[in-house]
Amino acid sequence: MLEEAQFPFATDDKPQADQATKKTDTVGIKLKIDPEDGEDKTNYEEKYFKTIHSITQNGKEVIEAYYVFKHEIFNQQSMNDKVHVKKRVKMFGRIFAGEAINEYIKFKEDAKIGYCQSQRDDLTPEQREELLNDETLFYNYLEEDEDHCEMFERRLWFYMGASMWKNQHEMYREHIRYCNNHIVKMQSMNVVEHLKRVQYMFTIATLMQPPSRKGDTFDQAEWDVLKTDTSPEDVRRAAHAALPEFFKEQLRTKDKDWQNMEETEWIDTLVTIETTDKKQQDAKKVLKQKHDDNRKRTNDGGEEPSNKHVRHEKKTKTSNNNKSNSSSAAGVARYCVLCQKAGQPEWKVRNHNTNDCFHADDYAKRLSGGSKERNKAMDTHKKETRTTEKKYKQKKKELRSLQKAVKKSDDYDKIRKLQKKYAKEDSSDSEQSDSDSE
Repeated sequence: MLEEAQFPFATDDKPQADQATKKTDTVGIKLKIDPEDGEDKTNYEEKYFKTIHSITQNGKEVIEAYYVFKHEIFNQQSMNDKVHVKKRVKMFGRIFAGEAINEYIKFKEDAKIGYCQSQRDDLTPEQREELLNDETLFYNYLEEDEDHCEMFERRLWFYMGASMWKNQHEMYREHIRYCNNHIVKMQSMNVVEHLKRVQYMFTIATLMQPPSRKGDTFDQAEWDVLKTDTSPEDVRRAAHAALPEFFKEQLRTKDKDWQNMEETEWIDTLVTIETTDKKQQDAKKVLKQKHDDNRKRTNDGGEEPSNKHVRHEKKTKTSNNNKSNSSSAAGVARYCVLCQKAGQPEWKVRNHNTNDCFHADDYAKRLSGGSKERNKAMDTHKKETRTTEKKYKQKKKELRSLQKAVKKSDDYDKIRKLQKKYAKEDSSDSEQSDSDSE
């Protein structure tokens, strides 16, 4: 998209009037707080704007500054009616400096010439010439008819827009397409901020160049389009399309269609959904924190957590490990014939291949001879395996008991007794194992 980055939906930029009040590279506009009140100093405030040094290829800064003038300053000062066209043009020109001043003067002159030429049917050549040479007379003539004021300001922005944008002919359509298809509600924005930002994006569009073709004059541009694509219905559709899926699902459950809601009802509904969503997100964060804490305690050597989510994770991990051990990297299943004949458990049979069996020599000795000897060897091996597994479980249980005793008891003598008891049992088990092997 050609120019969509000119006005990205998510931005950290502050409005022009809210920027720093430093006198370096800024200009202050002194305004009456209450236009109908007196000239007392307390009735004045000063707003600061970033100085604009060039209009050419600088549409974003110019448009953003004019948005603040039009919707804050001009509204506050009651300057949006026809009799204040001269004040509006003059006040906005104060934010320009350097080359931008010369550019702005040229665009004003071009707009005056274009406007006077459009009045051929109503003015004689002498009258048109007189209006061009006398600025006061020119603005007095404009203020006789509100349509005249609007047409002059439109011409001014038409000539400025031709210089502000890389492609003034398509800028408006590209921006509208971006608003309708590419904006997404940011997680850091609440719904009220989201709706305001969407409205701002569409209002900005009305200050842009109207769609036109290369070589089109002011009169040939598609001025009517500026209003057809920025209706309240268009703004709401774009705001809805940018919402997360959870919001859209909740809106579908409402009795009333979101497109038919009054503005206050639409906002209240979204705020309610947002509150529900926030509660669910907070609950998920709490569960995740508990899960992380349990994992941390496990890794630090503490007691095994009772959290069912942790148990499920361990179970899944073990299951996945068993699956991965039962096949090679190429996906070929492992299988040991020797372990199978020796009566080993299924997991051990599928843990490796016959050629990789660690007990191959031992199995060969045990399975040599007749069927009677082989059966006897298999029974003996199974008995030894069960004995070993039983001892392992017993030692594991004793270890847990010792860990609990260390954790819960301050009696050092009691701990020592447990250690001696388990050491004695280990010694007797070892002697018994030696006698069995003999």
